[in-house]
Amino acid sequence: MKILEISASSSVGNTRGGENIGSLVSSLRQSNSILSNEGEIFKDFQESREKGQYTKLSYSHQFTSSAFLGVKLSSNHRYEYDRNTLGNKGSFIQDRTFTKENMVGFRIGYGPLDYLSSSSYEISFGYEESRQKGPYDLFGFKPPRISSGQFTDVTVLKGNGTVDFRSKTYSLLFGGSWTGEYLGFYTLNDFQIINGTYKLNSLSLSNTSTVDQFRPIPTNVSLASLKINNFSGFIYHFELGVVIKILENIGFKIGYFAQIPYINPNKAGGYYIENGVINEAESSNIFTSASSRNLFNTGTNFSLVTKF
Repeated sequence: MKILEISASSSVGNTRGGENIGSLVSSLRQSNSILSNEGEIFKDFQESREKGQYTKLSYSHQFTSSAFLGVKLSSNHRYEYDRNTLGNKGSFIQDRTFTKENMVGFRIGYGPLDYLSSSSYEISFGYEESRQKGPYDLFGFKPPRISSGQFTDVTVLKGNGTVDFRSKTYSLLFGGSWTGEYLGFYTLNDFQIINGTYKLNSLSLSNTSTVDQFRPIPTNVSLASLKINNFSGFIYHFELGVVIKILENIGFKIGYFAQIPYINPNKAGGYYIENGVINEAESSNIFTSASSRNLFNTGTNFSLVTKF
């Protein structure tokens, strides 16, 4: 038995498709004055788009009655990670990252999960190596506020740069599917552990102005060349959904998911220049990421499933 699945993600609630390995790692940025603003709580709204000529495909082959092997390959597959970070006091940051990915991976185990059969189960282990690199563009704004009867300053931030990261992912997936003549349901649990290296080159300009007098010249200039020799993290993904069977060998699945993303930059390295002063990056606190703002994500997945 061979199974082909073509997938897409969309948003409900507070996320757009949730986090994946690429979006989570590419969210690593140098800390800035807007995100470090005390007393403001931030939330990310993230959407990942595939820009390649072909959608990503996964191919599985069942070579015994209970065992299967799946492979994935991509070369210069393009992604766009569109992230909006909003604060509860009006601050926001818009961050767009464009990368090209080279990836190879495999999955082996009991299964695979056949959404079109009366009952099916999967327990499998996966491994994947990936490299993504490309530019990003960032814009941020912190509005004035009233503090002690006076307006605080306005902050505008503009930045751009490049990211380059390599990652290794180990994953454990287990799930089940039960489908009748036309309708069924399924459940999935996917736990991914990631580690790798990360490089960030960036230039950011910001100014702080009073409410009645805007300063067009940047009051702070930061130039950075930073690296992480060993980041680590995980994504736990739970999904529950329904299967709509159109024909014996073709159908759709629509699921609601919840996930917990986490990434730890560990020890940072490199240098950054702020207003003419050269500083050495010695602490991972110089980085901020999506997992420091989003502890829990929800969303929906939609897939076309066939078997042949």
